[in-house]
Amino acid sequence: MLSLVGALYIYIPVHTPRIAKNAELYSVSVDRRYFTTIAICYFAASDASYDAVHLTRELVQTALLTYQTYKASYLVAVPWMNNTLVILLVLNCWSTPLIHTTFGSHLFRARLFGIAMNVALDLMMYLVIPVVLFIPYYERVDAIAGSYASNDFWYTDRWLMRVLTEWKMLFVTSLADGISKCVVTLSITVALLEMPRLVVPRRTVVNPAAMSSRNADTSAAMEFERILGEIDAPWLSYLVIRHCSYVEITPAFQQLTHLQGFKLFNSTLARWREDAALTRKHHPAALFVFLANVNMTEFPRGLHSPDFPTALMDIEICQSNLSTLPPEVALAWPKGMYLLLEGIQFTSFPDVLTQLQPQSLSLVRSSISAAPAALFESPRLEWLKLSGTSLSVLPSSVSMVPRLRFFFFQSTEIATLPPWMNLDVIFEAQGGNTPLCAALEAGSSALSDDATRFERLRRVVNCTQTSSCDALYHFPITRELINNP
Repeated sequence: MLSLVGALYIYIPVHTPRIAKNAELYSVSVDRRYFTTIAICYFAASDASYDAVHLTRELVQTALLTYQTYKASYLVAVPWMNNTLVILLVLNCWSTPLIHTTFGSHLFRARLFGIAMNVALDLMMYLVIPVVLFIPYYERVDAIAGSYASNDFWYTDRWLMRVLTEWKMLFVTSLADGISKCVVTLSITVALLEMPRLVVPRRTVVNPAAMSSRNADTSAAMEFERILGEIDAPWLSYLVIRHCSYVEITPAFQQLTHLQGFKLFNSTLARWREDAALTRKHHPAALFVFLANVNMTEFPRGLHSPDFPTALMDIEICQSNLSTLPPEVALAWPKGMYLLLEGIQFTSFPDVLTQLQPQSLSLVRSSISAAPAALFESPRLEWLKLSGTSLSVLPSSVSMVPRLRFFFFQSTEIATLPPWMNLDVIFEAQGGNTPLCAALEAGSSALSDDATRFERLRRVVNCTQTSSCDALYHFPITRELINNP
């Protein structure tokens, strides 16, 4: 609306006789060599109909800038950047009428400054802001690339959510977004071609200001509904509950329609029933659930709804009093998940895992003493952590050779890897503090009938020992309070 008022403000007076006369006096010729490419530029620069063309361009541009500003309002977690975008949008709305008012009868000068201002605002929004947004990630490129020795970056709540949201501002995420960026890029190109045909150009400097926005942080789960009532619940993207002795997830949880992640840490989950479940209908954007150091009276029924979110492919449970997984999860959870069940005191190996066919699975420091062949026969399994368990032997044979590329079995009693395990496919294998590594380090092939395979094991298996048993966890539970104070 601001842009429409501003654009109409300068559109009406340009048809007065005085302006038409100036348009004639400052007319410029059209170079036929460039007619096909930038005819609209020449026409707009000299013809009295320039303002009609400019009005249309302003309205389209403002609509696109409004779309980008709206998109940033729920993706970018940097308050000053959001408010800068709003200021740029307001400047775009009112810069043209202010310039025409200031320069009065200097038609081409007004047009020149108007074009320069539009280019500056477009560059600020589509180039400068994304570069500033990208700099923090560039400075932490080593942490983002990461290694299996350190997961601090990806398990720091602030950085995790910034990656999931802000990267959508850096890259094209939809057809509308791509069209928006392409149209503005073409608009900048046309404007830059138009400026040399006018008066000598000048620079336009934009000094954005900053305001503040609101973030929601939940810490008292006993006041669950009250807290959700105090925030803009439908726009909450990450819910964290920590250090609560009694947590009940109520049906108000289904108001979080833009929820992407849910973390429960150092708490007791007393109740999470079906009426408050994670569902595709209410949480279509859900991506991950972290339950770390959580006591539960039962496996939460709200975590295996028949209408389970299809994009929720990451469930991580670390240190819990669970003893089994209900068979219902095989029907609810999608196949190919990233599944961490670490520090779980299972009474037996949960057979439901073979039905789930996860792509990545960690059972670090869980009380399992055997792993069935069906686990390794999964066509999806590529990443497996069995470190810190009581395993002493792997299945002697499998009906299907797995695609396993990453295998971690530190601090187990495994003395050899079975012949069916393809060492040429495995990219990384870590087996520090195991009988196998003891034999490899001693240079003894007594544990292997095939000397050639023994040498290949020495090249493939990393026998570096971890600093402590807690370091075996993939979820950095011992660093949670450091990463997220």
